[in-house]
Amino acid sequence: MKTRLIALYVILSTTLFAQNSIDTIKGNPRSFRKFGVGIQGMGPTIIGSIYLNYFATHNINIEVGTGLFGTYGGAKYYLGKKENEQLFSPYTGINIGTFKLPDPLIAIFGGDLAWKRVYSVNIPLGVQLMTKNGFNFSVEGSFLFIHGNTATGIPFKVTSPWGAIRIAKNF
Repeated sequence: MKTRLIALYVILSTTLFAQNSIDTIKGNPRSFRKFGVGIQGMGPTIIGSIYLNYFATHNINIEVGTGLFGTYGGAKYYLGKKENEQLFSPYTGINIGTFKLPDPLIAIFGGDLAWKRVYSVNIPLGVQLMTKNGFNFSVEGSFLFIHGNTATGIPFKVTSPWGAIRIAKNF
């Protein structure tokens, strides 16, 4: 009986007080903090957006977001190994989106303001800091390609350097 009580005590104490919380796990936080929610200034929707992201692997991140003027979706590739505790990680990717902009010709030549749907491709290159508790901060530069037609049917294309500042929490 005494041996069984001691065995039960040892099993319960190691089970209840084991220190294998997520903060003591070694390795890349992107491999165990998979799902995240964040906000960004600038980025693929021009002014800013909120977004959801999911790390399919520690290297591949899938993201969708919506902002004041539009929506986007895309993927990013993060450098690093799963077993390394890599808090800083450079990344690159592609986002494809659509948003509405005021028609520049109507604004210049007068008339009612017309909003036109345009399409965009954003190619970011950035660096992310992700802590073990899932907080992450990113700074990126990018090229933003915009394509659309004016209200009068004239096509226009814009290529511009762009960027974003991003804050998120992954769980």
